Amino acid sequence: MASVFRHGGRWVARFKDERGEWATRTGGGADRATTLRLARQWEDEAREIRAGRVDPRAKRFLSEGLRPLADHVADFRAMLAAKGNTPEHVAETTAHVQRVIAAAGAELAADLTADGVRTVIAGIRDNEGKALRTCNSILRSVKTFAGWMEADGRIRHNDLRHVQSYNAAADARRVRRDISDDELGRIIGAATTPRQPKPGSAAALKLAAGPVRAGPVRFGMSGEDRAIAYQLAAGTGFRRGELASMTRASFMLDGDAPTVSVAAGYSKRRRADTQPIDPGLAAMLAGWLKGKADGVPVMRLPDETAAMLHQDMRRARAAWICEAASVAERRKRLDGDFLCEADGEGRVFDFHALRHLFISRVVESGASVKVCQELARHSTPVLTLGRYAHTRMHDLRGALPKLPTGDNSQPQTMMLRATGTDDYTPNQTGTEKGATQALHGGRETSRAATAGCDAVGNLKLAGESENRQCFAGESDGGRLGAGTCGRTGTTGLEPATTGSTIRYSNQLSYVPG
Repeated sequence: MASVFRHGGRWVARFKDERGEWATRTGGGADRATTLRLARQWEDEAREIRAGRVDPRAKRFLSEGLRPLADHVADFRAMLAAKGNTPEHVAETTAHVQRVIAAAGAELAADLTADGVRTVIAGIRDNEGKALRTCNSILRSVKTFAGWMEADGRIRHNDLRHVQSYNAAADARRVRRDISDDELGRIIGAATTPRQPKPGSAAALKLAAGPVRAGPVRFGMSGEDRAIAYQLAAGTGFRRGELASMTRASFMLDGDAPTVSVAAGYSKRRRADTQPIDPGLAAMLAGWLKGKADGVPVMRLPDETAAMLHQDMRRARAAWICEAASVAERRKRLDGDFLCEADGEGRVFDFHALRHLFISRVVESGASVKVCQELARHSTPVLTLGRYAHTRMHDLRGALPKLPTGDNSQPQTMMLRATGTDDYTPNQTGTEKGATQALHGGRETSRAATAGCDAVGNLKLAGESENRQCFAGESDGGRLGAGTCGRTGTTGLEPATTGSTIRYSNQLSYVPG
């Protein structure tokens, strides 16, 4: 049973804890009677826990609930850093949590309620005019903090679990766009093209001595480094922070399958990512990496990557306008949005839009949805195809089905797969039918390339080849008449059909008449 003893001038309680082992605890400077009462109370609580009548975590919930939230935030910050997150991510997430706690006036864990957090986020949205994506980012940080507290046994229940985020698509403040390959090439060229010096100056003589790739230094980056950054972002889809973390060890450029890698601590999804790259880009990177030191980032990307890109865009646009051959063409180019930071619809092109460009090109290549998602490194294909893939009007027009117009003077051909019966003409004689069957005797089938109806109303089918072929007993008079002579093209293999003179094809190329 519980007892007390004196040690160092203070009364100490001795009792059996929840594991049934003897434990000691000071009475906080209390007298003997008070310390003995506390010892018996602690022993009774331990006995209830051992009997299963009390949740053993209840004691910790009580003690953690009395700790200031600032102490929990400090532990949360240490946890984020220990997991290998980037310092920027740790600082941003912690700042979001501290901001909401301060605005809600929360001092203890019990003060951080769902209604209080909703009110704070709504105030950030309405009073500060922040975009819904920004509000969702802050809410996500606070929910991560609350989830960690629950998982770590600091709170009994996470009240923020069911707090829903906003529909950011309804409040798109910054919509990014795609650009053409010509525009990207001109931006890269503007980065590597040096300023045009005054004629006769020392700089002009140096420029005339030979070609250089030394564009003007902007934001602490040389022209060549900026050009490589643009090409690497457009060729891999890596983000700014991922590119800035790369060292020489990130590049595997030897062999037939060159790759570029990002360490897990710098990847947005917090896992090591390896991206295949085009061999042409790999050859360019191999030359650029020569002389780069090991163990340090190969490029120093500034925080203002959008401003850096826009300067090169303006320089490229000015050069493009000056290439106009006439005044009218110059005015037309001035009115267009070619190489503009924003187009007529307000969609912008910044450094992160190079990632959009990469994903759009992958989708345009005809790759499967799964391949597009893997190369984009997204958790869901909805994000890949919905936000990052951009389609152009000619892409949409090319996907439209070709339908009959109803105008016989200008027929619209509906091309469908032939099955080997398309050389049959309804008015063939017995000799012609036999020749047709012999032609299909396990060899390549063919289809007539003429389209429309002949003089007697027979349907004439379409093909590809310009070769002309006549069946036995027929002559080629230069046009289709009484015979079945016509242009034929290979369409595939079909086994011989025995005992049948009429075979049917459910897909034909025809002209509605």
